[in-house]
Amino acid sequence: MTALAPSSPTEILAELAERRLTTGRNKPITVFARGPGPDASAVQCVIKPRNRLTQPPLEYLCEWIASQIAIELGLTTPTPYVVRIDQAFAQSVIDPDLRSDLLASVGLVFGSEYVSDDYTQYVHGLVLSPGQKAAAAHVLGFDVFTHNPDRRADNPNLFVNRNGFVLFDHEAAFSFLLPIIGAPPPATDPALDIVSHHVFRHALGKAPDLGSFEAAVCGLTDGVLTTIASSAPTEWTTGSAQGKLTKIMEVLRDRRDAVKTWLPQLQAGVTP
Repeated sequence: MTALAPSSPTEILAELAERRLTTGRNKPITVFARGPGPDASAVQCVIKPRNRLTQPPLEYLCEWIASQIAIELGLTTPTPYVVRIDQAFAQSVIDPDLRSDLLASVGLVFGSEYVSDDYTQYVHGLVLSPGQKAAAAHVLGFDVFTHNPDRRADNPNLFVNRNGFVLFDHEAAFSFLLPIIGAPPPATDPALDIVSHHVFRHALGKAPDLGSFEAAVCGLTDGVLTTIASSAPTEWTTGSAQGKLTKIMEVLRDRRDAVKTWLPQLQAGVTP
């Protein structure tokens, strides 16, 4: 599985609908899509139909930005793609249930490369090896950095094998976008409510060593963040997502600069 460079987003065209997955609240669909050029290979992607989302296209924008941030921080996440669903393709799908969702999704949707069978769904309570604990600590740090409350014991959103984890489903990231009265300033918030419900809160055994994670966060320079922001399709910054990209990037910059404020509180909030 390769990481897509944030500086060169790839738009691929869906050309075959395969099936609906049996897991996921948004009833995702796997499709085969192909990039431009006669020699481009087809990519098997998982997409979430637009009509199954709560605030489209905001979820696509959050998925895209969070995926790019994960890659920059050295985490493994399915390669993200901008997938174009055109009218002719959607209309040609034989299965009426899939056809209905795809017709409602004409335009650009977020796609993530299908994860191979080498990985399995993470099961809460799995005893982690020392290497897995180090990777799990970075997953926890990433979710706190991006304010993602959705990687919980009852909803891990993780694949696992002996080498580590694959993070998927980032649509709930940047929850600071929600207008919550009395919420702490997002720049310095240690997000202990996220820590308290996180799938790895009790799996780490003690306060994790997040020194390398801190260094990775500090490496998110303004140039890197600007490149990531500019890679987001303009189609995903309208409607419910209007103005949200600017807010997301402002908070990420501020959280990077305040990492020595909130990260120690995160570490202290982890309990065996």
